[in-house]
Amino acid sequence: MTKNNKILIAEDNPFLAKLTSNHLKGEGFDIDVAEDGEQTLDKMKKSNYAMLLLDLIMPNKDGFEVL
Repeated sequence: MTKNNKILIAEDNPFLAKLTSNHLKGEGFDIDVAEDGEQTLDKMKKSNYAMLLLDLIMPNKDGFEVL
């Protein structure tokens, strides 16, 4: 069985998204980034993630709506 190491980062701040993404990639994780709540939901429908790091204050749909 293969290990799922995919993480989705939902963050609208490009600096924070890149900082978090680079750190987790360095630890061996496969990272996707979504810039808003709608994009987060679309990506979650298309792929299976082991973890979601979710910003609560985002455009379109906020983190509370995504939850």
